[in-house]
Amino acid sequence: MTLNQFLRHVMRQLVLTGLLLLLTGCTVGITAADAGTNNPPLVNAPTPTHKNRLVAVLAMMSNVNYNLTAPSEAALYANTAKIESALTSNTAMRAFLGNDWKVVWGPVLSNSAKTNRNNGVTTFVTDNAMYVAKGLDANTGRAIYVVAISGTNLVSTKGWLVEDFNVFKKVDWDASGGGQLSAGTHAGLGILMAMRDKTTGKTLIEFLAGLPTDSTFEVASTGHSLGGALSPALATKLVEWKEKSGHHHITVSAYPLAGATPGDAQFAAYAAAKLGDHYFSVINRYDIVPNSWENDMFDRMPGLYKGRAFNGGNGFGFPVALLPAYEVVRLAIRGKAYARIAPEREYVFSGTPNTYTPDKPGGFMREAEHQHIKAYLVDGLALPQPVVDNILALFKN
Repeated sequence: MTLNQFLRHVMRQLVLTGLLLLLTGCTVGITAADAGTNNPPLVNAPTPTHKNRLVAVLAMMSNVNYNLTAPSEAALYANTAKIESALTSNTAMRAFLGNDWKVVWGPVLSNSAKTNRNNGVTTFVTDNAMYVAKGLDANTGRAIYVVAISGTNLVSTKGWLVEDFNVFKKVDWDASGGGQLSAGTHAGLGILMAMRDKTTGKTLIEFLAGLPTDSTFEVASTGHSLGGALSPALATKLVEWKEKSGHHHITVSAYPLAGATPGDAQFAAYAAAKLGDHYFSVINRYDIVPNSWENDMFDRMPGLYKGRAFNGGNGFGFPVALLPAYEVVRLAIRGKAYARIAPEREYVFSGTPNTYTPDKPGGFMREAEHQHIKAYLVDGLALPQPVVDNILALFKN
């Protein structure tokens, strides 16, 4: 399945969600004029540093099993060896990242089985993936452990339904004043917290608790897309853990990319307070994912590509067939009070519009595909072309 099909799959899920709400009694009037034709300005934090960019590359590598259907879970795990290979043997990646990086925990997978009704053959896909890479922070000279969390896998039904689009209910954060997460973020966070390394049997927190306590180091939580929603939630959980356990030699940071809004305004304030100056987010104003689910940002979606910069000045209109479902979802999340974490610490860039040829015409979906992935690598992070090529190759299982 191609990346263009990936975005079409996203929008199909939006349609199904909208229809479900209609069937359960949520009736609304469609007001296209009110459906995101205005694009209010977003806060723009400082340009990403080299450290931001380095962490982002490690985040993207967690998607090694993207679009992969395998005959066994062993085969899925075997494919993750590409991460260690990239860190130790890939010339372009080592030239950018440095030579000190190695995988020290995981990769750990949460997989689902699918049985073909016609032939009875069972195959497996990865729903969530996470690994920890250790390296050296060139700015401080201290060790840094990057916790990289994968985004939604195109072929993971669980990822779409249980995590991404599970936003119509909220679940309490399990600490006083923590607000609420979307039910999907809460489910994904629970999966990550329960993951155990196949070699040591340790959870992430058990691994971190076993690291030396005689020196300071940073634990950086990062991820793209779904990982961009889960990584700040995980980082907040790690801050709570270190405060309760006395691991004050650890600095916890979060570096989300292209993430949807994980929780409500109270959670956003709570997470911002816990993470403080150690929160560094990157989002593209033309990416549909971070424009979900905060109200004023979600309102922008149909008008994202109507500007003169797109399609030779003609723009790309939101698919008309999807407007009814979009409007249902838009009004259904109205009272959820979803809010971005520390928007003043989000670097917001404007992805360069893609260029299309007559034989491969563009459209809203194709532009959304470009703005969600390649625009981050090229425009937002300004990565060297060989690094961009290696990252995109991971999506071609």
